[in-house]
Amino acid sequence: MDTSFDFIQEALLASGASPRQFDSYRSRLEGLAEQIGSSLPRDPVRRASGLFHRMWREKPHRYQPVADFRLHRALENKLRPEREEVGNCLGLTMLYTALAHCLGLGPHLGAVYLASSFVDRGPHVLSLLRTPQRTLDIEHVFPNGFDFRGHLDNPSREEWSEKDLVAETYVADGNFCFYSHHFPGALDKYDSALALRPDSYKALVNRGTVLVVMGRVEEAAETFAVAGGG
Repeated sequence: MDTSFDFIQEALLASGASPRQFDSYRSRLEGLAEQIGSSLPRDPVRRASGLFHRMWREKPHRYQPVADFRLHRALENKLRPEREEVGNCLGLTMLYTALAHCLGLGPHLGAVYLASSFVDRGPHVLSLLRTPQRTLDIEHVFPNGFDFRGHLDNPSREEWSEKDLVAETYVADGNFCFYSHHFPGALDKYDSALALRPDSYKALVNRGTVLVVMGRVEEAAETFAVAGGG
């Protein structure tokens, strides 16, 4: 784990939160974690399990495939009593990871990416917990998703670092910009993703696509060549 990587700050930045609001969002995350964590055991697995089940118990309809992927939006949804949904798989994973950091679980955290899954029938993200004794999946879309075994044999499974997870947030925001026809913004997001994960195939292909749309065909060809291993 890269101890110099501030996951919460980088995740908020990738989510598009204003830097002026970083301290406010971090304070809200820490306050929520303190409220939840006061009754949790210190053992990492039991602590992570307690956080997971507390989140589900408080909002049993928290997952929606079309809900937000951004950390600060998922946090706001979590804190609003009237909101049932909190986020999509990426938003729930980002929120859980941020709260787990506040609870001292940072050294044990990672993520899993599936190019295709039975959950979303497309790309899917979930949390990963590593301890010296075991490694387990935390699937946020099911109430029984702690130590979930359903993805272990998925041939598209990739284990990710927290940097990869933040890079995926930039890709998702880049896609949002692209479909909103904000092409310079999309390009900026894909470049930010590649700064964290230079070999991200999705970021490279999407960057090439937006360059074509912007008429920068030679740059697009170079980007596609990198994506293809050229």
